[in-house]
Amino acid sequence: MKDSKYFLYSTTATSEHIDPNKHINNIIYLQWMQDAAVEHVKHNGTFDLIQSLGLTWFAKTHHIEYMSQGFLDDEIIVVTWVENLTKISTLRKYSIYRKSDKKLLCKGETLWIMINIEKSRPTKIPQNIIDVFHNIDDANIDDLNSLI
Repeated sequence: MKDSKYFLYSTTATSEHIDPNKHINNIIYLQWMQDAAVEHVKHNGTFDLIQSLGLTWFAKTHHIEYMSQGFLDDEIIVVTWVENLTKISTLRKYSIYRKSDKKLLCKGETLWIMINIEKSRPTKIPQNIIDVFHNIDDANIDDLNSLI
């Protein structure tokens, strides 16, 4: 059975996440995007494989669109998936929801570049890493909050 294209990461908004406006600070959404990406590659086994090859991912760009506010003690679900792979990069997308009402709080994307650690230069994504992302059930889900 193939893994799903979509990975769900759960967290809760704590007092450290709340800004003076009494909602989740904007920078926290970026942290959750990164946390979800890391947990996804740990889940699919590519985290250790990439490290063993002397490689890592660097973020080149982030785009975040805030849709609604989140608050203290909200249970949060980050849905993430790799939308596209090139020779040296992946475009990872994110949708961040409040679990209680399935409200979309934020959506975003990150362009991740494969880096050779020793050379500090972009490098081609190894085929065995590409194979992991191609060996998934890539069925698109029209309504992502149906995953929550």
